[in-house]
Amino acid sequence: MALRALLVLLTPTCSLWSPIYVSVARRATSSQKRVIDLPLRVLLEDLISGAVEFRDIRLDLPDLLSGTLCLDSWTVRLVVEWSWWGEILKWTLASQATAYDHSFNGGEMFDPDELKERLVLVHKPKTSSSFHDFFVTNYQTVPPPPTLLSRSYALADWKTICLDSVPYSHLECFVRKFKKSLRSGTHLTINFTTCASSTSLSSPLFVLAVLPFLPRRHIHRNRPGVQADAATKAVFVTDRTARSTASSTAPATLFTSVPQILQLLISGPDTLTVDRLMNVSEARATFLNAYVQDLEIDPLVRDDFVRTWGMEAWREERLLTAWESAALTAKLLEHWSIVVHKR
Repeated sequence: MALRALLVLLTPTCSLWSPIYVSVARRATSSQKRVIDLPLRVLLEDLISGAVEFRDIRLDLPDLLSGTLCLDSWTVRLVVEWSWWGEILKWTLASQATAYDHSFNGGEMFDPDELKERLVLVHKPKTSSSFHDFFVTNYQTVPPPPTLLSRSYALADWKTICLDSVPYSHLECFVRKFKKSLRSGTHLTINFTTCASSTSLSSPLFVLAVLPFLPRRHIHRNRPGVQADAATKAVFVTDRTARSTASSTAPATLFTSVPQILQLLISGPDTLTVDRLMNVSEARATFLNAYVQDLEIDPLVRDDFVRTWGMEAWREERLLTAWESAALTAKLLEHWSIVVHKR
């Protein structure tokens, strides 16, 4: 029975299934193709509202995203509604029109103390699991989950930057500015997330890949006692965590290939030398899963997040962080780390 197969994947939080899932199961049974088609928007809304829960999101979600999930001889697929492409287009255009501060000390050399202050006041890590504004950390390979930066990754210096918050139309200028600002002899790790080469813009897989980058809907723009502009959301979670923000930036790297990023780094004035290029998707997925685990079982992290943003925001953050990890595991996304130096 299709409903029994669904029960292996999801569990309703009340005693009865919602009518939409009963209808989905009936259609699957009557089609005789042994395929269960789950509407993406309905599933997301029900997961965030708490109407249903994944039984084992880490195990099942990667296969669900890649379309290879089979349960009790039933194939379970996600149906991506056409409206998602409209939302992504609107999001992308809006982020390109937003002013982006990519000036670094007037184009002069980086000053570490000023950079730390800019990080706190202007470019704080974002609450979205993938929407991190330009940030600097001493973590050498993969940036920490941007909502809850643990104290072990405190801002000791500026050895790493992430490009995942730079809008597409600003990427070239951003890279040119930070190249100019680097001192001779500086070594730098640059992290960014891209869509896999097999994930085309017209494919439903593209929607599934970029979905965790879309703006969080349940994070309030301002918290009492915290100064934040219209594009900023700040949270102070616990003394084990750092402040974070969320905005609607559509990352340029999602629409840019690795060769294009490399070309920006090695071309033009102030060229950088590439020492190492690493696909660190597995490490990034592991880090995101650890963050999800903290949200679930660490009472300080969980309680402070819920107290600040609310229960639906907590479910949304947990779900979409796990979603990004699953997209990396399913190879819809790739996370890269480039080590460069300036001669």
